[in-house]
Amino acid sequence: MHLAKEISCWLLRHWPDVVVALVLGVIVDLFRIGSLLRSGVRHLKNRMAEHSVGRLRSRIALLERYRIALDSYADKALYMGTLGSIIGMLVLISFAGMLALIDNLGFGNDHGVAAICALAAAMGMGLKAWRLAAIGADIDREFSTLIAKVDMEISALRRRLEQRTR
Repeated sequence: MHLAKEISCWLLRHWPDVVVALVLGVIVDLFRIGSLLRSGVRHLKNRMAEHSVGRLRSRIALLERYRIALDSYADKALYMGTLGSIIGMLVLISFAGMLALIDNLGFGNDHGVAAICALAAAMGMGLKAWRLAAIGADIDREFSTLIAKVDMEISALRRRLEQRTR
């Protein structure tokens, strides 16, 4: 009981920190592919849809559209991340070239260090794109797991619909 009192006192003293930690935890969870909060909301919506046949049919149609979107996002997630890295690399390389050109034309002095930093950042982005391509299998596996969960929800709702329409 003494421990519970100490914990409650600590929470009262540090409540802003606790609130910030909870908000950041929610944000981090929402950015995950298999977010627990989104799956909980989807579960509640499925439960609410079970109360009428019309809601069940519309919920099944909505989940089928969501499954199709997930299937297309699985490939797009990897491609868009790699494309973003490539575009970033091109911008940094162009910036480094512009700085080198400014130095060669005599319009500025000592931009060589900045050009080297821009090229180093471009190399870092290249390594990031390389790593992203290497973890593509993990992304595909996570999307496949999420698609399988949605498929199970759709089949459960269809069974429920069949029971209601008999």
